[in-house]
Parts: sequence; C-alpha cells; structure tokens
Amino acid sequence: MLSYQEEKDIALQYMMDKIFKIYKLSEKDSRNQDLFSLELYVTPDCNQNCSYCYLCKHKDDLYPKELRKPEIILKNIKILLDYLIEKDLNPGRLDLFSGEIWDT
Repeated sequence: MLSYQEEKDIALQYMMDKIFKIYKLSEKDSRNQDLFSLELYVTPDCNQNCSYCYLCKHKDDLYPKELRKPEIILKNIKILLDYLIEKDLNPGRLDLFSGEIWDT
C-alpha cells in the first residue's frame, strides 16, 4: 500500500508528464520560435499593493496562505526544475514573477 505522500508524488508526476509531453530540448517551431515559455509566480505576497495587480487582488484565492511558506515554494520550484532537467525539457523563455521575495 502506498503512503499518502507517494500517491501525491505519482499524481504530480502524471500531471507534469501530461503537461510537458510534447516539448523536447531545443525544439523549435517552423518560425524558429521556442515551443514554450515558462512563467513562475513565486509568491503573490508583495509590499506594493498595486491597484492593477491581479495577484495582489486575488492572492488568497489563487495561493492559499498555508502554501506560501518559503520552504514549500523552494521545494516546489526544485521539483519542477529537476523534472525539466530529467526530461530534457528546455523552456525557450523563463519569466519569474513575484512580490516581496525580490524586495530588499
């Protein structure tokens, strides 16, 4: 019998395989454009509170507070990046979006 964590790991692996199955390292479309780009929303927490920011307005609905702990965020980013490396997937572009993680 699998543990709860093992079941979650299998489900995550299945989901990532489905999402990224058509992309391979350095493949380009007919216009020589990268097949996909990757946007990572690191955290919606921000000290700016901009009126136009979708993440600021909806952060608790999109990212529950219990999932916004730095150690969980780093663990999840590592899982994703390790997966991309293991599967030889190369996003043509990587965009990082975040709030106060960049604030110094």
